[in-house]
Amino acid sequence: MDSMNNTVFDLSEAYERYADILYRIALGILSSPHDAEDAVADVFVSFGAKPKSFEDSEHEKAWFIRATVNKCRDLQRRRSVRSHSPIEEAAEIADGIDHFAHTESIMHDILTLPEKYRTVILLHYFEDLSVDEVASVLSIGRSAVKMRLAREREMLKDIL
Repeated sequence: MDSMNNTVFDLSEAYERYADILYRIALGILSSPHDAEDAVADVFVSFGAKPKSFEDSEHEKAWFIRATVNKCRDLQRRRSVRSHSPIEEAAEIADGIDHFAHTESIMHDILTLPEKYRTVILLHYFEDLSVDEVASVLSIGRSAVKMRLAREREMLKDIL
């Protein structure tokens, strides 16, 4: 029973630390508040079902971010048949994005980028992860992160 209480405490502590970050990442990838909430909930269910041990807080944070990105990709694959959002969700999406965007128009432009670029920009610029941390979380090379950042800057320059 005691270990159950520790698990609950660990889960609620992890939720307090990461829920907002994970929601912003999921919203940026999925562009749907409901899907973003589902993805984050699934990540915490996975964590709670079998608590993990981490080397340090950076390892823990990387696991949560990576799990969220993976869950978002799973949801995208499952919803590929439905390629639009109901019109009622448009206001909710804009409200959620306002929490971490400098301006609504720039965030709108970022959301038009392909997912692989959008994820890198969200993690690097909005979640302040270093190039090395982004590479680790996404399981890609450091040079791939730098290249994606450079390409997304060019894409945004063309858009803006």
